[in-house]
Amino acid sequence: MDRNVYDAFSPLDYRYIHKELMPYLSENACTQYKLKVELTLVGVLCRRNLCDESVLKEVRHACEEVTTEEVYAEEKRIGHDIRALVNVIRAKVSD
Repeated sequence: MDRNVYDAFSPLDYRYIHKELMPYLSENACTQYKLKVELTLVGVLCRRNLCDESVLKEVRHACEEVTTEEVYAEEKRIGHDIRALVNVIRAKVSD
């Protein structure tokens, strides 16, 4: 099995990688769930006409490109996990 530290239940201990549970309990899965929440928030803003449909489309595309490694690197820099995620998404969208 190709081991990635973010596929484990704990990013500090790769021994606890369980192939069937990786999509739900790994650090990569946690990042994907957080991305879904952020994308849903933009979707609600769009439905309430607070942002344009093109913004939702761009954020959706950006979320597909975000990696856990990028989020962890940004979190190490700023010390906040959700803000790090948002910063990584923001870096992938236009101004």
